[in-house]
Amino acid sequence: MALSNNAARRAADRHGHWMTTTSNASPPRIWAIGGGKGGVGKSVLAVNLAITLARRGLDVTLIDMDLGGANDHTLLGMPPPRRRLEDFLERRAGALADAITPTGTGGLGLIAGSGFGGANTPYAQKERLIRHLRKLPTRYVLLDLGAGTAYNVLDFFVAADLGIVVTVPEHTSVENANAFLRAAFFRRLARSPETRPVRDLVRELFRPSGNGASPSPRQVLESPDALLAEAARRANAALAGFRPAIVVNQVRLPREQELPAQMAGAVREYFGIGAFGAGALPSDRLVTQSVRDRRPVVEAYPGGAFSSGVATVAETLLAGGGRHG
Repeated sequence: MALSNNAARRAADRHGHWMTTTSNASPPRIWAIGGGKGGVGKSVLAVNLAITLARRGLDVTLIDMDLGGANDHTLLGMPPPRRRLEDFLERRAGALADAITPTGTGGLGLIAGSGFGGANTPYAQKERLIRHLRKLPTRYVLLDLGAGTAYNVLDFFVAADLGIVVTVPEHTSVENANAFLRAAFFRRLARSPETRPVRDLVRELFRPSGNGASPSPRQVLESPDALLAEAARRANAALAGFRPAIVVNQVRLPREQELPAQMAGAVREYFGIGAFGAGALPSDRLVTQSVRDRRPVVEAYPGGAFSSGVATVAETLLAGGGRHG
């Protein structure tokens, strides 16, 4: 049974009965939203994307896992919730669903956080949380991760059904996003059960040659070297389905509209994984105003440029990587 009927019923009651209480429901799709740098609008996207999905009739649970500053409740215009993620982690809540707080938007619940664990949270604790994420009685789970490449971020990003990287069109931010994707690529390889039996061989497979002309990960994965064939096969299996989406926020210039597709193309070429551009979000003064007013921009200004951009991103994710990627 994915979740006890009592726990599911309690969660459904808190959400106005929008959540399913059937024990044989399909597990939710998990989308993890991360990035290499703070201040790029990751949480603003997470909150407004969650509302956009909920307004399409999709049951959504948003989980605030930003170690540096859990503030999704503020962006939603809510007071600090009484129930938080740590209630489950510290076993004060019997089920993860018991930590859900209604948001006032039909179909959307929030699991608030005040910082997930420490920088080196034991992997077993993260595995427990990942297992329970898949038991939540909801269609979609959105994880608002912290910025950077700490394992507390990467382990949830690579375990999700879809990882979404948010950046802005500044060179330093794009470089940080590329570094994040590289770290996620190798963390996926390191933590996959597929590569566990040949972990040393996989390390050897990707070890730099030392002569200044090391092949790209894609070239390594496509290498015909028979000695490393099993390691390459397992590495490819570990990376199957790893299709990160790239969203560029605060776009001002027409040429910046092409940046998500350009970045995704470079990732596909270098790493050999199916990254895709999910969209560009315009720089919009209404976003700043909505944050000041503590109202989600898609609710305060549904006809604004940013709100339209979020709707387009949602469509792309649902069609290109959200459901089947």
